[in-house]
Amino acid sequence: MPCESANFLTYTVARAIGAKIVDRRKRDRQALSGVGDSLLINHRRGVFAIADSPDSNPSASRNFLYSFNRVVEDLSSRRPEFWNGCCDVDLLTKSLTYDVNRLIESVDYRSSTTFSCMICLRTEDNVAAIMLHAGDTCIFKVNTIENTIEQISRSSINFVGKADKISQAEPVEVQHDTRFVLCSDGLQVLARNSEGRTLQAILLEAMRHPEVHEIPDLIMKRYVPQIELPDDLAVIVLDPHKLNRSGETILLGGEAFNPRTPPG
Repeated sequence: MPCESANFLTYTVARAIGAKIVDRRKRDRQALSGVGDSLLINHRRGVFAIADSPDSNPSASRNFLYSFNRVVEDLSSRRPEFWNGCCDVDLLTKSLTYDVNRLIESVDYRSSTTFSCMICLRTEDNVAAIMLHAGDTCIFKVNTIENTIEQISRSSINFVGKADKISQAEPVEVQHDTRFVLCSDGLQVLARNSEGRTLQAILLEAMRHPEVHEIPDLIMKRYVPQIELPDDLAVIVLDPHKLNRSGETILLGGEAFNPRTPPG
């Protein structure tokens, strides 16, 4: 269950998922509202996504993730074989791209938002992953044994609502030691204001911690007290090999904040 504390909102699954949203505007114990960053976790479909919309329409990020989740659920109803452990990853990528592009075409420019998503699927002998991305939110792939990190998303101004299609939709190779980090540009801004360290260096240092679900908290405790946050911040850290395929769907952030109401 999501946990709210002051201007932080946290969701964790032990050893598998750590997720956090920080509202820069809240310095008291009121409920989060108006934060432009949102995140979606759909356990059954292996979907992990973040979105970031501007202050002028902070609910746009949440609304898009809600609609995207419905697209995924509709596709899973029409093509259940995609989630049965014997998935044709290339065909699923193609189907997702078509459906997501149709969704993006329906988004008005006044409801623009960034969007970054990893879909992690069980296969017969491993885990497969698909990346969907638009805008300047980021997805990083980390190798914990080799201690390397790579930004696999390409930042651009082609936001949902401003472009008519997704910028990236492609399979991502998953090794035994792969971890993924999704973050909004608020984390990038935080890095630029933290003693000149790069975001990659901050994340790589944090990823040495053995408990994945604690990593977002470690980042916040280390860096957030140092500066006045210039932007909202959202981050998801996940181990694709330890995901539980059951549980409620979580949709957090956005103007219509309600941590106990999953999307329909």
